[in-house]
Parts: sequence; structure tokens; C-alpha cells
Amino acid sequence: MVFLNKQASKLIDNRLKRKEKDYYDQIEAFNVEAAAIHKKLLLEMNIEDVEGITSYVNQFISHTTVWYLKFKTNLQNLEVATLQLLHLHFIFEQLPAEQFTKERARFHALRETFPMLSEYAPKQYDLHYAKIIALR
Repeated sequence: MVFLNKQASKLIDNRLKRKEKDYYDQIEAFNVEAAAIHKKLLLEMNIEDVEGITSYVNQFISHTTVWYLKFKTNLQNLEVATLQLLHLHFIFEQLPAEQFTKERARFHALRETFPMLSEYAPKQYDLHYAKIIALR
């Protein structure tokens, strides 16, 4: 009986680890996609237009900037995903609608998948959105 409990315990523990790994993998995939959009925009736009928002977002990113996102700790962070999404939102809000159509489509796909990352993600988005609006 004791052996069965150990085996069941190990099985449950492995499932939890797998679920946690999947969670961080989803966030990392989201952040990698958002970082790719940022890099594409960086090459073709004037970043001084969004300097205020960029400095707010960079407060929450360790060792790099939103334009050059690196490191596993940043890529697997839900708050960084939230802030990248907000940063892109305000960038696309300022640019003409006919500019960067491919990047806008990728951004809209990210916006649709964002609430599925975590049940807390939409609330976190709203909190940071309010703070950025107050800065403007």
C-alpha cells in the first residue's frame, strides 16, 4: 500500500510539473512573438514617439529593454507579456492604420490569445493600462 501511495504521489507531482512547464512555455511563446513584432517595428519607426510608455515598460524588464527582450526570466514572465502587449497597443494606436499591416495582424492574434495565458492576465492588463493612461 505504501508503494502505491508513493507511485501515485510521483505521478501527481509529475503532472503538476508538466502543467507548470506548459504554462511557462505558453508565456515564453507569447513573449517571443511580441518581441519579434517589436524588433520589426524598431527598424522602421521613430522610437522617440513612444519614449514615455517605453520607459514605464522598461521598469519591469530585467537587464534589457522592451526593444531587445532576452533572458528566460523575462520571457517566462506574465507581467512582461502584459507590458509588451500594452506597449504594442499604444504604438499601433499612434501609427496610421495602413502602416505595418502584417505586424498589426500578428498583434491582434496575440491580443486574442492573451486572456488564455492566465486567469489573472486581463486584470493585470487593466491595472497597467490605467497606470499608463495616467502617465500620458
